[in-house]
Amino acid sequence: MADEAIAVSQRQLALKQAETDAEIDAAKAEAAAILAKGKAEAESMDARSQAFSTYGEAAILDLLVKVLPEVVSAAAAPLSSVEKMTVISADGPGSLSKSVAANVAQGLQLSGDLTGLDVPALLKRLSGAAADGSGPASPERVPVDGA
Repeated sequence: MADEAIAVSQRQLALKQAETDAEIDAAKAEAAAILAKGKAEAESMDARSQAFSTYGEAAILDLLVKVLPEVVSAAAAPLSSVEKMTVISADGPGSLSKSVAANVAQGLQLSGDLTGLDVPALLKRLSGAAADGSGPASPERVPVDGA
């Protein structure tokens, strides 16, 4: 009887040890995944930082092109659930569009204040207009080897 009780205790101990080992292995795997994700994010940030320093304004324009639609969409999201809107204004119905334009201008100003960049000028250059507002900039032709 004592031998049987010892054998049962040893099996239970072995089972508990196996469960503990499995939990440790799972925790190590989770930690490795978190570490790998953190390293990948850090490498991505380093690459982005390198691109900004190498390509300067072009990298910033690329980022603006990607992020600006998301920002505008997020700003407009509260209005998406409005079914009917009544505008009461002494300025007439055009006041709503003026208000929206003013909000966009404030957003661009805030972006410039936060980043230290002249965001409207960057957007003008992106759209093909000269930074001084003199009109569309002519594209520069770049020769391609072998063509």
